[in-house]
Amino acid sequence: MFVKASSLIKIVGLAAGLAMAASCVRYHPEPVVPAKAVEDFEARRLDAPELKDFLLQNQDIKDWPPAAWDLKALTLAALYYHPDMDIARAEWGVARAGRITAGERPNPTLNPLMGYNSTTPRSEITPWIPEINLEIPIETAGKRGFRVDEARHLSEAARWNILSAAWEVRSRLRGALLDVYAAGEKASLLRDQERLQAETVRIIEAQKEAGEVSTYDLTQARVALDNGRLAAIEADRVKEDALARLAAALGLPRRALDGVNLSFDGFRRPEPDIPAGEVRLHAVLNRSDILAFLSEYAASESALRLEIAKQYPDIRRPELPARPDGQQMDPRPGPRTPHPQPQPRSHRGGRSEARGERRALPGHPVPGHQRARCRRRGLSFGPPEIQGGQRSSGQPGRAGTGGQGQARARGDLEARAPGH
Repeated sequence: MFVKASSLIKIVGLAAGLAMAASCVRYHPEPVVPAKAVEDFEARRLDAPELKDFLLQNQDIKDWPPAAWDLKALTLAALYYHPDMDIARAEWGVARAGRITAGERPNPTLNPLMGYNSTTPRSEITPWIPEINLEIPIETAGKRGFRVDEARHLSEAARWNILSAAWEVRSRLRGALLDVYAAGEKASLLRDQERLQAETVRIIEAQKEAGEVSTYDLTQARVALDNGRLAAIEADRVKEDALARLAAALGLPRRALDGVNLSFDGFRRPEPDIPAGEVRLHAVLNRSDILAFLSEYAASESALRLEIAKQYPDIRRPELPARPDGQQMDPRPGPRTPHPQPQPRSHRGGRSEARGERRALPGHPVPGHQRARCRRRGLSFGPPEIQGGQRSSGQPGRAGTGGQGQARARGDLEARAPGH
C-alpha cells in the first residue's frame, strides 16, 4: 500500500513538474543589428507597398500613387515611418503590460522542511519527518486594487501620449513643409530676378558699345547680376536643407523625396477664422497632453494610497505543523531557536515620495510609466534637488543614504511648500 502511494506521489509530482515546465515562457532574443537598421532605413520610400496598404486602409488616399503629396498624405506617411510613433506605441505596450503585472497576485512558495519528532523512540521509527510547507501570501488593505488602479491610469496616460506624439510629428512636418514651400518660392523669385538682371546687362552692353553709358554703369550691372546668381545658389542650398528636414520629419532618407511632387495648396488658401475663446476652451478640455497629465495625476493619487496601505503588513507565513503533544514542531534539529519576526515599517519615505511626485507632477518631464518602473526598482527620478538628501545639504562628496536621504529631502520640500 505504501509502495502504491509512493508511486502515485512520484507520478503526480512528475506531471506537475512537466506542466509547470510547459507553461513557462521562453526567451526569444531580438538583437539590434546596426547594419540591418541602416539598411532598412535606406530602403524606405513613399511608394512602398506596406505604406500603400496603410494609407488605403485609412481611406484617405483613393489613387495610388497620389499625383501630389499634400500635408494630409505626408502626415499619414510620417505616422507610419517616424520613430517617435514607434516609441510612443512601445511605451503604451509597456504600460499595458504593467496593468497585467499590477493585477498579478504574489506567487505561492513551496519550502521543503525537515521536522524532528523527539517524542517517538528512535527504535520504533525514524524521528526525521520530511515535509513541504506551502506559503500563500495574502495582500491586505487593498494594495492590489491600488496597484491596478495606478497601472490603469498610467496606461491611459500612455495612450494619450500617442496622440501627443502624433501631433508633434505633424507639427514638425508642417513646419518643414512650409520651409520647403518658402525656400522654393524664394528660389523661383531669385531665378526670375537673375533672368531679368541678365537681360538688363545685355541691354547695357549694347548701350556701352553705342557709347551711351560708361564702363562704370556696365560694371555695376554685372556686379548686380553676380549677386543675384549667388543669392539664387544660396536659395537652392536653403531649399535642399529644407528638403532634408522634411525627410527627417517623415522618418525617411533624403533620396526618398527625389522625384516626388509636393503639393502646397494648403499654404496658399487662407486659414478659417476660428474664435480664440472657443479654441482656448477646446484646448483646455481636449488636449491630449493635458488629459495625459490628468491621468498621471490620478495614477499618483493611487500610488500615494498604495504607499499608505503598505503600513499594514501582509499575511504570508503559515503556522508550523504541530507535534503529537500539541506543541509546534521545530523544523530544525537541536534546541529550539526563536524565529526573528520582521519589524513593522512605517513606509514614511515611500509616502513622502508619493506626495512629492503628486505635487511636482504638472512640471515633471518623465512619463508616468517610467516613474512607476523607477519606483519599483528603487531608482531616483526626481529633479536633482530631491534626488539625494546629502547632496542638497551641501555635502557633494558623500553618496547619501539612499531612500532615507530622498525621504528627508522630499520632506523638507513639503515643509517649505505653502499650505502643507
